[in-house]
Amino acid sequence: MDPFTILAGATAIYNGLKSAVSAGEDVVDTARRVGNLMSEVAKITQIVSMPHKKRLFQSTEDFEAEAMKRYSAKAKANQMALDAKNMFISIHGKHAWDHIQKQVTEMRKEAARQARIEAEEHAEAVKDAIFVASIVGGLILAIGVIGLILVIRGA
Repeated sequence: MDPFTILAGATAIYNGLKSAVSAGEDVVDTARRVGNLMSEVAKITQIVSMPHKKRLFQSTEDFEAEAMKRYSAKAKANQMALDAKNMFISIHGKHAWDHIQKQVTEMRKEAARQARIEAEEHAEAVKDAIFVASIVGGLILAIGVIGLILVIRGA
């Protein structure tokens, strides 16, 4: 997905957040909206940071234009994230923001740990499957050799 489509979604979330804050929306809903916006900003940053793939017949000017659009999208997304952070802090305080950031860090660490465990389990399952396949293959080969020997002796 391109960063401009995600930026449009992030802008809609940001505008909804501003309206919600102005209307005095519930703390939980405000926090959810800020979280959604931060997630979209992270997606934009990740996509913009990925290397650009050259298209057939793409000129140097196209690269410059693409780089400018990517920079603009990232800058706008970061500004919206900063504004949302400031709105959240103005409502709930700096301590609440710091607490949430600690939770996010812990959640990311836990997700990375779970991903590592799942990758290790997958690697172990692949090793087991290869081992079982080699045993089955060896048995089939042995049965084939025994059958060939019996056929040769019987002839």
